[in-house]
Amino acid sequence: MIKTIVFITIIWGINFQTKQADTPTFMSLSQKEYNNETILIQSQLDFRQQQLVITNCKLIFQKGGSLCNAVLSGKNNTITSEKENIFANVIFSSEFLIHPYLSSWWLSKDSLQNQNYNNLKIQEIFNSIPNHAELKFDLTGHILCDPVFQLNDRNDIKIDFNGLHLYTNRSHGPGSEFLQIFRSRHIFINQLNITGDTQFHTAEDKGEWGMGIMIRSSYNVKLQNVKIEQCWGDNLYISGDKNGTNPSQNIHLEGCILKDGRRNNISIINADSIGITSCYITKTTDLPAEIRTTRPNTAIDLEPNFPDREKVSDFFISDTHIELNHVGTIGIYNFNNLSGKNASIENCTFSNIKYSIYFTAFKELLIKECVFSDSQTPVYLNKVRSISVIDNKLYRDTDATRTISFYTFSDYTPEMYNCSDYKVQNNKILYNKQ
Repeated sequence: MIKTIVFITIIWGINFQTKQADTPTFMSLSQKEYNNETILIQSQLDFRQQQLVITNCKLIFQKGGSLCNAVLSGKNNTITSEKENIFANVIFSSEFLIHPYLSSWWLSKDSLQNQNYNNLKIQEIFNSIPNHAELKFDLTGHILCDPVFQLNDRNDIKIDFNGLHLYTNRSHGPGSEFLQIFRSRHIFINQLNITGDTQFHTAEDKGEWGMGIMIRSSYNVKLQNVKIEQCWGDNLYISGDKNGTNPSQNIHLEGCILKDGRRNNISIINADSIGITSCYITKTTDLPAEIRTTRPNTAIDLEPNFPDREKVSDFFISDTHIELNHVGTIGIYNFNNLSGKNASIENCTFSNIKYSIYFTAFKELLIKECVFSDSQTPVYLNKVRSISVIDNKLYRDTDATRTISFYTFSDYTPEMYNCSDYKVQNNKILYNKQ
């Protein structure tokens, strides 16, 4: 009798493995648990917010198959689909991880110009994927949408937009953001393109709060190969919460392009440890003059709104080209207290700018190995403590070469006021752009 039981158990194991390989299970509304199976979805199934527990399974969506209103949990599963748009209001639990999730599971290429539909579906994607997830936009091209998307209160999310271009064709009032990242940790955004609504703003929508990406009270966020342009306010805004507390920390931009932000290309309000590497930041004349700009009109503006409780510290920019900003490139100003600390600007190029580097009310500033051309005032400093300006070059349009002394790049009155503890050496004027 014992031998017979063992024999039956072995046979059952063999049959089960054969079933997974050769005999798929058709998903039905009546079954809520699956284990070690190949599951075929051939029709639209609405689970009315019920939970499915799926473990060690292969989910295969065939033509006509989709899931609606379900919560998926379980581990070690794979998803294969013959079609687009297979999920509607489906939430994945934290353990149901697919590497990567694909945007085509929610979107279809036929919907790219359906503005209201895209608004809902892209946000649905962000709401559906769990923490610790990787998302890839496998549908590329230009998506017409509104600046309404949120990636808030999330942890460890990696999104490769794969060159996707989000754009709008209508005015969005005085305040909006294409992408909010609020109170989130460990977020990675790659290859996203955004074009804002500056050209479509109506006269009554005067404000300056239309942003491309707004980051608030978040930690360890990286934007890589992201392009943002023509936003009504700032292309990128980095801060803490609205009360001036909980600053963002460890925010890094690499290989990004920021162009024609109406107010600033980047505003940094309340943040600690900000890095900008190998970026291109510019203003052009592509837009009509009446909507092209509003003050302070900088490439990068370090400007706490509440200097008694907000600050910018450990700001680093390197290998970045900045040009054509009308008023200033980098600055903290209009405050009596030292609301910023420890900024480093290295190996950057500045061209066609009135004030290339403009700092007030700051502690610990390094400007090293930068190149300035066609700059009316390369460096303006007021109430800055502990300054190092070393090994920089300024190009002029006359015919001699000489080394400058002290802290100015030209022969006029030095643009440095109320400063102390400075080190200035080996800064040269090079004529005829040698």
